Amino acid sequence: MHNMKKTAVPLFGFLLFGMLFSLACSKDTPISGNTDLIDRDDLGNVLQSSIKARMDSSAGKTLNTAGSSFLFLGSLKDVESRVLLRFDPLPDSGTVVAARLHLPAEEATGQSGSFDAAVHQVTTPWNASEVIWGENDFPVQFNPAMDMQQIVATVADTTDTIAFNLDPQVVAGWFSSLSDDTRDTNGVLLQAPTATFIKTFPSRFNSSRQPFLELTTRTRINNRDSTITTRRSATASGFVFKRLAPLPAQRLYVGNGESLQSVLSFDLRKFIPDTIPKSATISRATLSLQFDAANSVFVDSEDIFSLTLYVDLRKFGLDTLKSADLFQAPLDSLLSFQSISVGASSTSVQLNITSLVQRWVLLPPEERTPPQSYGYFYLVPDFPALLLSRAAFYSRENSESLAPKLKIEYTTPPKAR
Repeated sequence: MHNMKKTAVPLFGFLLFGMLFSLACSKDTPISGNTDLIDRDDLGNVLQSSIKARMDSSAGKTLNTAGSSFLFLGSLKDVESRVLLRFDPLPDSGTVVAARLHLPAEEATGQSGSFDAAVHQVTTPWNASEVIWGENDFPVQFNPAMDMQQIVATVADTTDTIAFNLDPQVVAGWFSSLSDDTRDTNGVLLQAPTATFIKTFPSRFNSSRQPFLELTTRTRINNRDSTITTRRSATASGFVFKRLAPLPAQRLYVGNGESLQSVLSFDLRKFIPDTIPKSATISRATLSLQFDAANSVFVDSEDIFSLTLYVDLRKFGLDTLKSADLFQAPLDSLLSFQSISVGASSTSVQLNITSLVQRWVLLPPEERTPPQSYGYFYLVPDFPALLLSRAAFYSRENSESLAPKLKIEYTTPPKAR
């Protein structure tokens, strides 16, 4: 028994030392992006490394909105939106006694309050599938003096229908007889230039709630006057919008109405072989962008919209890409990698690109040097031009802490014993 007591103490000490050594080996050790070699003692551990974007840029172009299910009226932040509606030539069935334009109201986004919304007679033809406002002068002419009616729209009106009393003489110009097909059918324009919020209405593509014209006509039948009330749905609709001020610089933008897209790149050609060896297993790779709520706009039903991360598979040098290439990249060169949703309450976006980084790590040496380049990402809206939503993210020009980052967690094979 005496001999057993003497040998138990060294055994306990050996076990304690082994536990402490094991804990020391399993501790996570962050490695900076400029590390050239991995410490031999770190082999087999979970390691972390981050790299900032080398380049980021945004570009946008205004698109046609004829296919949208929604119509936006008013102003929000730096965007003003107007509504165009048109009706097919109406059958000449009597004298127009009254005409009311009905717009079923949905939600409103912006400051609480009210605004005057005016409806005007459009005096020039317009094509719903082509008309855009964008940076140019307003694309259609209207009669500013012929303010058919002003109505007050409020943020609180979310379900009520807003109605405009139209001038019967103007509406009579939309009628046509069998011998006259040249009547004015240019429709009406709605605008609210002093608004501090945007009101949403269903367009003609909404199956249950559409803008419609309520007509009351008087005809003489058998020497007696007869009054008839009918309803006609709009046959063309669209919202046209303009950004009233330049977008603040040093941001990345993704948007619907202007089809705003962003591109960013990480120079991984040296980073991966120098910092992350080919033998490493990527545990997790996350592309992070910090959200800028002040320069974002959300006007859809849930104050949220979707964007997709694309990866460019083309071969080119890091300095050859310009922002215009966002709209010129062939579809077969872009890989749709992940879709996410952003909204007014977002603070950051985290995109999981683990499998992609693992693929880059395993690239053969000949594909790690020019002209082969990798680490290019595009952020593209899922439904361009159908809404007015816009998401802003901080770019690398803002600050070190807000720049887009690629964080990689990886393990290296343990040392052979």
